[in-house]
Amino acid sequence: MAGDQIKLDAYQRGMQKAYVGSVIEFLTLKDAKYIDLDAASVLRADMEQLKDLIDSAVSRTKDPSTLYHLKDVLARIKATLNPKPGSL
Repeated sequence: MAGDQIKLDAYQRGMQKAYVGSVIEFLTLKDAKYIDLDAASVLRADMEQLKDLIDSAVSRTKDPSTLYHLKDVLARIKATLNPKPGSL
């Protein structure tokens, strides 16, 4: 719901970080046998969608732990999708 407040418990935050971390690890592999897989395209699309969802969720939370978590995960996703030259 668009007006609902977002509040994530420690378990939810941990699961989200584990998922995003695993996807980022896969997307930053340099091995062509992984980069050229359809899975890489699907995971990148998932990260783009997740970025948009988190962007909208940030404004709907007042819980500090949830807010810090969302901002952290969002920064990680953005850095992966749009790396600075020479950073990856």
